[in-house]
Amino acid sequence: MRLEDQRVSVVMPVRNAMPFLDEAVASILAQTHRNFEFLIGDDGSTDGSTERLEQWAARDSRIRLIRSGSAGLGPSGSSNWVVRNATHRWVARMDADDVSRPDRLNLQLRAMLAHPDAVIVGSLFESIDDAGKQIFGLNRRALLNIHNDFPVAHGSILFRREAFERAGGYRPECDYWEDRDLLFRMMLQGKSIILPDAVFRYRFSSTSSRWTSDEAKVTRAVDLGLRCLAAHRLKGDYEDILEQEAQSGSPETVALMTVVHLAYEQLWRGDARAILRSWAHRHSRIPWNRQGILARIFTHWVNINPASLRFLIKLRTKYGNWRARNIVSRQDVLTWTGATARWEAVSLNAAADETEAKAGNDVQETTTSVAGDLLAQLA
Repeated sequence: MRLEDQRVSVVMPVRNAMPFLDEAVASILAQTHRNFEFLIGDDGSTDGSTERLEQWAARDSRIRLIRSGSAGLGPSGSSNWVVRNATHRWVARMDADDVSRPDRLNLQLRAMLAHPDAVIVGSLFESIDDAGKQIFGLNRRALLNIHNDFPVAHGSILFRREAFERAGGYRPECDYWEDRDLLFRMMLQGKSIILPDAVFRYRFSSTSSRWTSDEAKVTRAVDLGLRCLAAHRLKGDYEDILEQEAQSGSPETVALMTVVHLAYEQLWRGDARAILRSWAHRHSRIPWNRQGILARIFTHWVNINPASLRFLIKLRTKYGNWRARNIVSRQDVLTWTGATARWEAVSLNAAADETEAKAGNDVQETTTSVAGDLLAQLA
């Protein structure tokens, strides 16, 4: 079947997405693959997003605007809602504060057609701030970690709708890390592939739901997500943790890894000095061991001199990109077969040659401790 005949539903839930909404919408309408519907779900916006979306829908017939008619479905609820209303077998996710490159859909469909057993494709990405200024360029350093959890931006994924439904969609109990949870379960449905090119720009936005929702609720959700990630890296499953959480509720304190993770996000997303005043820092249980001392150094460094820390992290990322150059230097697609597997380089045009295969097999082993991993990379 010809590439241009593939019909795609691009789905984008929206809740108070100004002032980034126009750029996100325009980036989809500018796609070189033209055969798509753009399903936008307005989930009770109050900041002018509704009126702006109505203007866009009046200008382009590919936009199908729907409204939830509620006070907010939440991250998982709104994401399931837009997928449920999609009409095509290929579904591409888009987030309302991010930007897609014009050839994104074309390249992702090409990759999926070349790999009939693949159920989902994402891409590496560039990171930008509120002003659209680049924070990171293409980050191939993430590919050095063979236990990584499919390092793509949520808004960059394209998947087979039937695989999404078999996986069970987004789960409300995993709100604020519902994207990672979905990706873990999607990987059980078939092969997952990654474009090692930045066809997507992820924005560290100050209007993200993580930073505009109840701070304690989000912090506890992130803490749960990181505990589940640690279990997934160790044994490939975390259902027992979710069950325990449902029965006993969230703990009143959060772990070291949560403080470090949120400090890292705050470093790029907004007022870095706010981390020492945050709910996470005030309710953290940071031990007085080596990792605990590193965590304290990191969070205070974020507070005292964020510019120097950002410079150091960028420098480490550039070094990591240099180390990863042979893994993806001549490959069009990378496949990922699970949390305890290794990267396998696969070309769309020919079988991977021995150089790339050897490079993929030589990537370093990493710790199964999420806190240790974060501190090793960020502090």
